[in-house]
Amino acid sequence: MAVNSHETAIELAKQKIDLMDYIEHATGVKAKRRSKSYVFDPCPFCGKKNHFFVVPEKNFYHTFSGCGKSGTIIDFLMEYEKLTLQEAIKKILDLAGAELPSGVYAKKSRQTHQENGETKNQIPQFDFTEMIEQLHANVAQTTYFKERGLSDQTIKKYKLGFAEDGLNAVQQQFQLFQNHRNFLQMYKYFLPVWNEEGKCHYFIPRIDESSVPQYFESKPSKTFNLPQIPVQLFNDRYLKSADTKLLFITEGIFDALSIEEFGYSCIALNGVTNANKLIALLEEQIDICIDKTFVLVPDNDMAGQNMMQTVQEGFRKIGLSIEICKLPETYKDVNEYLQKDRMGLEKLLTATVKGIQEREFSSDECVASYLDIYCKEIRNAPTVPISTGFPDLDASLSGGIIPGLYVLGAVSSLGKTSFILQVADYIASQGIPVMFITLEMSKKELVSRSLSRQSFVRDHRQAYSAIDFLKGEVPEEIVLSTIESYRNTAKKMRIEDSSRCLHVSAIREQMETFKQRFEKFVVFIDYLQILQSPNNRSDKQTVDFNVTQLKLISRDFDIPVIAVSSFNRTNYHHTAGFESFKESGGIEYSADVIMALQLKGMDKLATISDETKRRENMNQLKAQPIRPIELVILKQRNGISYAKSDFSYHAKFNYFQQVNAG
Repeated sequence: MAVNSHETAIELAKQKIDLMDYIEHATGVKAKRRSKSYVFDPCPFCGKKNHFFVVPEKNFYHTFSGCGKSGTIIDFLMEYEKLTLQEAIKKILDLAGAELPSGVYAKKSRQTHQENGETKNQIPQFDFTEMIEQLHANVAQTTYFKERGLSDQTIKKYKLGFAEDGLNAVQQQFQLFQNHRNFLQMYKYFLPVWNEEGKCHYFIPRIDESSVPQYFESKPSKTFNLPQIPVQLFNDRYLKSADTKLLFITEGIFDALSIEEFGYSCIALNGVTNANKLIALLEEQIDICIDKTFVLVPDNDMAGQNMMQTVQEGFRKIGLSIEICKLPETYKDVNEYLQKDRMGLEKLLTATVKGIQEREFSSDECVASYLDIYCKEIRNAPTVPISTGFPDLDASLSGGIIPGLYVLGAVSSLGKTSFILQVADYIASQGIPVMFITLEMSKKELVSRSLSRQSFVRDHRQAYSAIDFLKGEVPEEIVLSTIESYRNTAKKMRIEDSSRCLHVSAIREQMETFKQRFEKFVVFIDYLQILQSPNNRSDKQTVDFNVTQLKLISRDFDIPVIAVSSFNRTNYHHTAGFESFKESGGIEYSADVIMALQLKGMDKLATISDETKRRENMNQLKAQPIRPIELVILKQRNGISYAKSDFSYHAKFNYFQQVNAG
């Protein structure tokens, strides 16, 4: 009877825990909806894409080919967190033990709220500051932290705490969760996690091994994860600080505190399974973190080595580098090293930091040693500008486009997409591979535009619009002959839609694959404001983040990246300027070249005081079959800072003709 009751409790616990929510928090990866399932990329077991699926209705996960994993929350805990069956059962019972409906892992309809017109996940906030203050007041009653090698200064700085009656008494006093558990009296030591506002938003109870009752058949976990509260990284506040330039990373809090003993800043993952959480946070703060130096100190065990590989791969994907500091093989982790050889650990850390500093200014890496390499590079592989197909524009761009980030903006109906598509087709026609990432229009629409332009260039008397091609109203012989004339260009053109490139990290992955095939290529992105961010950000933060990442992509792969940007509505009837670009801060500072399309004579139109009349005049110009357009260069990091080129835009046929091109 007792066994059946126990099995029933386990089944109820499995049903109560939201498997998908738990996996998201454990891996730091957001699931993407695919029909009735959700996919996690990469697979948390083998790292493959489009491979690991969760079915929320069944609270079940499965994979396709390769690793062949599937199961419930218990199977996931055993496979991903390397728990034994008993440990996994114990953990789900702990997670499901409280009846708090707002719990993060409680099985529920996924909570959302509206912010800036977007639906976002709610993450509950907690404040344990008062509780930790009281527990820290008891710290003189124990020598545990000093036995771990920590000084009074560190104990006081982090307000490490102690409770003689353990977590069980603490949870009753502060009502952390509802169910009474006698075994929690073993967890007497408290390691708080502080945020940048000086509040304790998470803590880890640590076991007093001398208090483990004899009736415990298996060895209990050294730490206890609080039910309904996702595990937090220790000292992740350093990622948001511009003052912290060098950061160590360890697995456990005691390892991080051991490094902080010597005045260095250190983040702890609080478990090897949280490596992806760190990567996600780094990606959120990439604009600050790009200038930081990171040093990982892995444990000397298999889990530590696996964590090292995960962290290194994650850093590589987001364009950051990380140093590795290896411990002597005689010590399992940093804290053991501190306890047994404090001076040895200090020497290792000092030597590591000094080595990093010396490498930053070493003779092998300073500019003087690069000069000979530079001479060979410009002699054997000089930067050759790529023509846009418009001679006058090429002249303003010092010969054409070179590796860097280009941003082109305009109001609606001025042909932003048509312009960059024409440039992309011209580049491809010269035998240079092109990756065109379309986040708004379909491949069919873009190809129809290219064919329409091609028909106009071949014979403007028998030209057809893109909609004519789409509706099948073009004579078959014209369709076939136009396709044939476009075929060689199309061989060098690749169009990717938003299903694969909605996030900038996916674009980087595409570039890595493309770079393996082609040394030289050009990337077009249409358009910037549709690119999403990997987390809950404002529109401005999203654009700033994506612009920074696109700039890094252009630098890391040594390629030109041309992105289209929309304009603010408030600037629709004014001459183009930096303020015209929607969420313009990151664009203005990060882009190498900023260009805008505007109606010819816009400076005169903008002087019309009557807004209604000005709008009518603009609409009349925009309605013309051939529109007078000028391209304005607003910024050019390596050329003239301001220039204009005149065009006639044949809107019906998606064709730009340069005016006065010699």
